[in-house]
Amino acid sequence: MFQIGTIPKTQLNDNDNNVEHILADTHGIQQYLFKKIKSPPNMAASSPPKKPLDETHTPKTLMIHDGSMMRNVSATNLVHELHDAKITPHSINAPHTWPETRVLCLYTGGTIGMRSDDGVYSPKPGYLPEVLRTLPPLNDRLFIEKNFPSSAVKPYSLPPVRLMKKRVVYWIVEYDPLLDSCDMTFDDWIRIATDIRKAYHNYDGFVVLHGTDTLAYTASALSFMMENLGKPVIITGSQIPVAEVRSDGMENLVGALIIAGNFYIPEVCVYFNNKLMRGNRTIKLDNAALAAFDSPNMEPLAIMNINIQDPQCTLSLLCFLSRPSALLSVQEVNDSATTPTRMCILQDLKKYASGRGDDDRWTNRLVERYSRRCIRPTYKIVNYDSIFRTCSNQYPFTVHDNLCRDVGLLRIFPSMSIESVRSFLLPPTKGVVLQTYGAGNMPQKRQDIIEAIKEAIGRGCLIVNCSQCLKGQVDVNYATGKILYDIGVIPGSDMTSEAAMTKLCYVLGKDEWDLSTKKMMLQSNLRGEMTVTNDATTTREIDIIPHIAKCLRLSSGDEVQLIRDTILPPLFCSAAKMNKPEFLRRIKESGVNFSNPDYNLRTALHVAASNGNLDAVQYLLSIGVSVHAKDLFGYNPLLCAVKAKAIKCVVAIRNAGGVIDIPKYKLGVDLCLAAAYGDIEQLRCWKAAGSKLVETDYDKRTALHVAVSHNQVETVRYLIEQGLDPLAVDSFGTTPMSEAKRKNFKARCH
Repeated sequence: MFQIGTIPKTQLNDNDNNVEHILADTHGIQQYLFKKIKSPPNMAASSPPKKPLDETHTPKTLMIHDGSMMRNVSATNLVHELHDAKITPHSINAPHTWPETRVLCLYTGGTIGMRSDDGVYSPKPGYLPEVLRTLPPLNDRLFIEKNFPSSAVKPYSLPPVRLMKKRVVYWIVEYDPLLDSCDMTFDDWIRIATDIRKAYHNYDGFVVLHGTDTLAYTASALSFMMENLGKPVIITGSQIPVAEVRSDGMENLVGALIIAGNFYIPEVCVYFNNKLMRGNRTIKLDNAALAAFDSPNMEPLAIMNINIQDPQCTLSLLCFLSRPSALLSVQEVNDSATTPTRMCILQDLKKYASGRGDDDRWTNRLVERYSRRCIRPTYKIVNYDSIFRTCSNQYPFTVHDNLCRDVGLLRIFPSMSIESVRSFLLPPTKGVVLQTYGAGNMPQKRQDIIEAIKEAIGRGCLIVNCSQCLKGQVDVNYATGKILYDIGVIPGSDMTSEAAMTKLCYVLGKDEWDLSTKKMMLQSNLRGEMTVTNDATTTREIDIIPHIAKCLRLSSGDEVQLIRDTILPPLFCSAAKMNKPEFLRRIKESGVNFSNPDYNLRTALHVAASNGNLDAVQYLLSIGVSVHAKDLFGYNPLLCAVKAKAIKCVVAIRNAGGVIDIPKYKLGVDLCLAAAYGDIEQLRCWKAAGSKLVETDYDKRTALHVAVSHNQVETVRYLIEQGLDPLAVDSFGTTPMSEAKRKNFKARCH
């Protein structure tokens, strides 16, 4: 069976090089095929809605605030609604000094969007999206009016943030009804994850606004449900509503948007009180303080202090100072140094450059004079070494929506009755988080409880042991804890009770896993939720780093780390360019994070894809390097592979979840440009990357319009085979067919 708009090559006259004949014959075939399969008789009926897991669940709808009113939109059409905008001449031709990054914000409810009526706070539908438009720190209204005048739904925009490389443009959608987080259910988690999945390829990051009471549960659940996540999902809320004079909501939302839009952190995180924490490591610690959340067993991934510093500025200057003086240039100083340091270095360049360029003493003097100032321990916004990445990135992002509710939490306390324990462990209970004393210790004299636990394990119940303490982990070396592991209890390391509970729900919902696999997965570090000690795993430091640190007389760990982050990215980018996966493996053994970008924000995967090095691409995908990271020019690895016409790399990255992440009109311009030059190989790469080749440029012209106007016969034939319509109308009322007639190809029509 043929597909709509797809023309079999055998139907075309390969010997006919006349453009008009090709278009005319093809149009007839298209009409025939369309009539044949317009109403397929065996069309499958739409599947019935899935039954909620929780009978108390309230179905939700999505609401969009378009500036004057709230209106309902289905999750399926969400992306089309948000991006259904006319392209204006200004948006195409105006120079943008700030690259834009897109963030989708989902508002579920909670204090952050509440309004006070007679001293009583409650969530009001439509209030938060409306009030955000009036707050300058959260919405640059002039920028939106200038750049999105015709958008069906006007977005919001953060003002430019100092030392951030991108401007955050975001859309906010609201669930109806809004929920107090105490009423959050498994079905709400599934709805949030599913909505993110449907919009996943259209945004660079996601922010979820949530009530604080069950925020840690939602963060933990989403971290497990979202498999092969490659973009940041930041959950935040507040203790005081965002519109109040004194509010932590504004700071939390601004920080969450900055992180989601500017940093490629493929995790579900919680952002609260200037700290970015791994979602499944977070607990609510205080119900009255602004520092409501903490990550007791793991340092924050980032802390936003007074200055949000980009480490690349310091690193570039460090490289500048450590090179031979003959290579120094005024331009490099201007690009890398802060203003006071820049003036000092410029003065020295003018004073010493003449006749002293090769004097090592001069170089050493510059290093001695400025390196301490420039590489002093500085605030590094994100600790990339702590970011958890899946061991493989060869599969696209998916959401696992089958969660098991038959789980519970059993907290051991002195003199607890055996009857309550036995009742708790009876079917249908399939999983239990057992909270024991200290380092996972159980009263040795309570053999009745131990026997009850052993009996439950014998019938297939999975029991995970966690500590009642906020900090620390269970220890299998204590005799009072070992008795549990001897009967089959699974050690939970340093997991929080929220993470252990939601992990059990996730693992038990994996029907394709047998019992032994589920036990193994509960002991494994699936999303960075637990500390797993493996004595066999060691890393080796690259020998060059200590030598460079010694040469520059660096002593502190922060300074050495800056050296490491400066030198290693170009090193493994070079290995990727030379297509040496074995060398990349050796570098990996030293503990290198391959997701660290170079000075142009290009990762090793960008470089390998740009050079068409399939072996390097496949290795980097296998160790989890992100397919979504964008360089300074807005290109992700898939676009780099397309531009390089490396179709095998395109297919590999596409299979790993890579998408064409540029505006449709820009894609249309690239397609038209390829068609103008008759570059069929480039068009094939775009097709392999996921384009249907029907995207239009700013004048609504398709690649077929342009191929006809340039008389690229073979390109016309190829585009027709791919299903492009010869009667598609551009902004001037012209079709490819009329273009062929207007060009007067009569000499070739006979």
